[in-house]
Amino acid sequence: MQTLVPLQEPLRDQLQVGLGHKGKESRLIRSATQKARSSQYYQIPRERKVKKFVGRRDILAKINTIFTPVRSDSQQYPTSLALIGMGGIGKTQIVLEYCHQAHFVEKHFTSVFWVNAHSKDAVINSLVRIADNLGIQASDVGNADQKVNFVLETWTNWHSPYLVIYDNFDDPEFQDIQTFIPPFGPGAILLTSRLRGAVDVVDHSIDISVMAEDEAVDLLTSRSGLQRPATGSPDEADGKEVAWALECLPLALDQAGAYIRSSSGNVSFKVFLDHFE
Repeated sequence: MQTLVPLQEPLRDQLQVGLGHKGKESRLIRSATQKARSSQYYQIPRERKVKKFVGRRDILAKINTIFTPVRSDSQQYPTSLALIGMGGIGKTQIVLEYCHQAHFVEKHFTSVFWVNAHSKDAVINSLVRIADNLGIQASDVGNADQKVNFVLETWTNWHSPYLVIYDNFDDPEFQDIQTFIPPFGPGAILLTSRLRGAVDVVDHSIDISVMAEDEAVDLLTSRSGLQRPATGSPDEADGKEVAWALECLPLALDQAGAYIRSSSGNVSFKVFLDHFE
């Protein structure tokens, strides 16, 4: 996989050039930033979050360890972390669960921002949407470039700990993602990627592999609506066979469970295995 090229110029310098020397435009952005920085913000793609998250407690604990204590000094670099693994491995679901826990349960972050990092255009569109959601009027900050600069400047001056998610950073041709990541501010950056080169733009990384056998059976059981088989029972053995037949991949297990649930009890783990083979 292609290695990412680090920026040659610090983003703060770029922001100072982009925001500090454009007269009226700069004043409008700074004014909008002052209005937004006192806000709290939480927006994730809720439609993508599973109703019942299963397993991955060890990974959630690792993320929590890396991000706590949360940096609160706006002059510090945000702590950054990448979850790296193949498609269908469950990276996004792990992040969605972490967002919920870190914001609502542990209350580490008062604000959570979600950026689609599939491409440069997707990142820009996400930042424009964030600017709009923060209440920035077209009369204050008009075009897309201004709104992107506004969001970056807002993050560097945010009043309390924030978390920014960059999800699906999978395009090896997208080499300048760092220009869209805040270099300063009381926050944390969490990135998901299939690219091994993503480690070059973050402080820490965690490799995400397939689920453990017990977790895989738990996910399959939960999604299918069946009772968890008794330990050592034939049904548990069948559940394990299904899990390994699907290589313990969360996405495949989720889809298999949905298929079993849709059968209204007519498909057991054993029957599913017969159909699968």
